[in-house]
Amino acid sequence: MVGQPSGSLAESRRASRAIQTARRRQTARRSRLSRTGFTLVELLVVIAIIGVLIGLLLPAVQAARESARRSQCTNNTKQIALAIHLYYDANNSLPPGYGMLPEGRYGTGASAGKPYAEWSWAARAFAYVEHGNISSQIPWHWNPGGATLPSDTIVETISARLPVFQCPSDESVKTNWGSTKGRCWNLNTLPQGFGKMSYAGNFGRGQQEAPKWKPGDSPTSTMVRFDGVFRYNEGAKFPEITDGLSNTFLTLELIPGGECSIRGAFAYDEGPLAMQNYPPNDFAPDLVRWCDEDDKRSGTSAPCIDTVVTQLNMVLHTSRSMHPGGVVVSMCDASCRFVTNDIQLVAWQAMGTPSGGETVSQ
Repeated sequence: MVGQPSGSLAESRRASRAIQTARRRQTARRSRLSRTGFTLVELLVVIAIIGVLIGLLLPAVQAARESARRSQCTNNTKQIALAIHLYYDANNSLPPGYGMLPEGRYGTGASAGKPYAEWSWAARAFAYVEHGNISSQIPWHWNPGGATLPSDTIVETISARLPVFQCPSDESVKTNWGSTKGRCWNLNTLPQGFGKMSYAGNFGRGQQEAPKWKPGDSPTSTMVRFDGVFRYNEGAKFPEITDGLSNTFLTLELIPGGECSIRGAFAYDEGPLAMQNYPPNDFAPDLVRWCDEDDKRSGTSAPCIDTVVTQLNMVLHTSRSMHPGGVVVSMCDASCRFVTNDIQLVAWQAMGTPSGGETVSQ
């Protein structure tokens, strides 16, 4: 009887120790589980670090993508230059800038009711960029600007979207000119619109159909036309390019802009051409006959105005691109280069004239 309380006390102590041990194990288990997760502060720190890494990597990724797009654009430029050389081999001259138009109609538009043509130099390059099946069926006397009951072949030609003609950095070139009915002007006979391109022929300086430059004329006048290598009814011959094929522009980049701007429409005489009145990517607005309302706003990548063009074909396009810092050009020897925006205007203009005798230095 005397030892019984003592035994009960021992059992009670053992039970108490067992409970304490279980509690310690449970606490340790909870501690281990809590250490496997994140506190709110730790989670916010991790998110902040990820954000910083993304901020550092994103510009590099975008730069790499743009570099790839510019390489593709340079490749397109090269393919077009080679196609023009193939045309030259077959015809002993560069393709006409546009036409053929009736003789004596320069600067006056076309005679009403008479057939005339406005096919650009680019359409004549079709046969040499793996589109000979279309080119061989084009009636060169038919006016693509008239768009009156065109054949299926003409529609296919005019509305084509050719990857080799389009710079991948510029989304505006993928929308055909006048393809949205009622937005720009009435194209009921050609609802597909006119296909556009990112590469313009070198037309020299001055407005497209301004009077030709003569000795004594002011070289700064926008109303004086300095011939490039593409011209009305004719293209230059290589022996005429006395400044050197490697020193003279063949093609330059062009941003077509909004759907209703005619720039870059490759089947139209006022479309794929550029002049050197201003340096590349200059902010001075282009003079066009049809300018999209979006391109009239400040800050646009391809500014233009249409209120001052009162005569047919009196347009003025500046070479522009979506590449940071400059434009891709081809030279008359079919070489390609990237010309930066900070090129001196005198050098830029000298590279546009085929026989100006200027010394080009950059």
